Parts: sequence; C-alpha cells; structure tokens
Amino acid sequence: MKYLLLAALLFVVTTNAQNDSQTEKKVFANQGEQEKYRVEVFFKDNYSAQSYPEFSGKITEIDFNTFKFDDQVIVLDNINRTLKPIFLKGLLYPQIIATDISFISSLEELKFLNTSPKVKRFKFWLFRKNVNNPTVYLLEITNEQATEKTDMKTFIENGKLTFLKQGWTVI
Repeated sequence: MKYLLLAALLFVVTTNAQNDSQTEKKVFANQGEQEKYRVEVFFKDNYSAQSYPEFSGKITEIDFNTFKFDDQVIVLDNINRTLKPIFLKGLLYPQIIATDISFISSLEELKFLNTSPKVKRFKFWLFRKNVNNPTVYLLEITNEQATEKTDMKTFIENGKLTFLKQGWTVI
C-alpha cells in the first residue's frame, strides 16, 4: 500500500512539473505590448455580438468635452475629436455604461483588432466617482455599409454599438 501511494504521489509531481515546463510565460518588451496582448485575449475570451439601442433622449453638447444625456453628464478627457460622434450620435451614453461616471478618458481605436472595414473596436478608461483607479471598457461599432475608404465620422454616423464590456481596473 505504501508503494502504491508513493507511486501515485510521484506521478502527480512529475505530471505537474511537465505541465509547468510546457506553460509558456509571456515576456513583453514594453507595457504597450502587454496591453495589446491583454485586449486581444479579452476579446477572444469575452466577445459575443450584442445590440444596443441609440440614446433616445436629448443630447446636449455643453462644451467641447462635456455632454448631457437627459439629466446625466459625461465629461471627456484626452479624446480624439474624430471620435466625438460616438457620443453625439448617442451610441455611447451613461445609461448603458454606469450612473456614477466622473469622466471618460483615453478613448482610442484598436486598429490592430480590426479585421474588416465594417467593424471597429475601441477602448476607454472610465473614472467613477469615489473610486481612485479607472476601469478599462472595450467596445465595438459595426457599420454594414462601410468600406476601406469610409472615414471615421461617416463610419460612426451609420454605425451601431455591437459590443460593450467592462474589462479590468487600471492599477
């Protein structure tokens, strides 16, 4: 009986050692590579096509960086002006993100994930009231009429929000 337990223990230890040596450890040259990898894995593991309605209430552009959606306000920081139509059209609005938004920052297109001119993926940082660290959100906009020559403004104007998901907390 002793030898049987010893053999079983030896088998488990040997198997675990082989599995550990076969597990590839990712080494990144910089933070950008690591973030790119993390986003790719996130979409691979969490993607499912969704459908969100456009905002149906009143959208008011208070100033260049501030939008009011009925009674809720979004302040934008570090946003490329070509991406503002995402908010002006009502594709992205507080009622589908969170009600405790302080501001949104660093909205950017993830061009390395775009495999079709009909689909564009983005990420942004959401800062919440009374929370120190931002949360990464990932989204996808689909425009069935888009081609390689479609500019961003036209893409967004004819697009629909087809994916939105909270990612991870930035530390």
